[in-house]
Amino acid sequence: MAAVEHEIVPAEDITRTGRETAADAPPRRIPFIQVTNPELQEHESRMLPSRAERKENLNNLEVSCDAQCGKTLPRSEIKVCSRCRQARYCSPACQRAHWRAHRIECGEGTMSDLLLKLAERALAVPKIVEHFWMIAIVTLDMLVHPGAAADTAIRVQCRKEPADFMGYLRKMMDTGEHDANAQVCLKYAEFSRVPLAEAPARTQKAAAMVRERLRKERRDADGNPALPDDPVVTYYFATEEDPTGKDGLVSAAWVLPLWTLAYMASNPKSILRSAMFGDREVPVNMISLTDALDSIIRNDKRNKLRLRGYPTKERPKPAENEPQPLVIRIPDEESGNDDCTHDH
Repeated sequence: MAAVEHEIVPAEDITRTGRETAADAPPRRIPFIQVTNPELQEHESRMLPSRAERKENLNNLEVSCDAQCGKTLPRSEIKVCSRCRQARYCSPACQRAHWRAHRIECGEGTMSDLLLKLAERALAVPKIVEHFWMIAIVTLDMLVHPGAAADTAIRVQCRKEPADFMGYLRKMMDTGEHDANAQVCLKYAEFSRVPLAEAPARTQKAAAMVRERLRKERRDADGNPALPDDPVVTYYFATEEDPTGKDGLVSAAWVLPLWTLAYMASNPKSILRSAMFGDREVPVNMISLTDALDSIIRNDKRNKLRLRGYPTKERPKPAENEPQPLVIRIPDEESGNDDCTHDH
């Protein structure tokens, strides 16, 4: 394999020659050198879905109404509370019926809300979803117990990480403070098994819907022919602050393509690409799979996948005399346009 020339990029507080030493630096200023590889970044960029593909995948995700009607709709058809843009409804009637319960929490704009939003967006990225399939095989030990997915869900604990990690370290070392308003990115901190019967109701419903679709259509997640008893893997996403992830707000289930089981049974190897250390072969296991997920998110420097965001201040709770909000369609996150159609 040909060696790849690495580009050395000095940080802003280093001279253009990159030769400034710690002794030359101003007090409490620590010089950094960042190593980047344009070829590696271009390779990662080619693996990303197009904006149109990602938007279509996001629109086709199935989400549930927060009221008690039990309806599940494609994300493109769901509506949200116009005040907090968090609560989801299938219709204005459901929003009005749910207002008394929702107004208690309407207005929250917490870090947990942001992480769940990013986790949902990640489900529109095929490469990330493929890694979830393989992680399910490892987490549930499906090569030994192929039926384990029938009664077990996987809980993914999400957390935030600084999007610009080197910038975060620079600020911490220079000032001893961190920037509370800095951009953050999604990090999958932990994958754990949960009995499906103890998972949130929305998660159980997601699994049941996919199993019913398998029974009728006999297709796997790739659209290939499948058998009625092929495994269905089920996930829900949570945070440290909210272990249930708002009662399974972001849940997903897939009929596992059989190629993933064959691939994981072949004792596969993966190429770990590093701008600093080059390429090296590693076994495909839980460590390399989660590292690969981190790499997909971190190497998306331009945020094409929309898996980075900024913390927002929590909105105040509604006043007693404040009128009930309307429901609106989910804002167009692709363009950043928040103009929405209101439903009365």
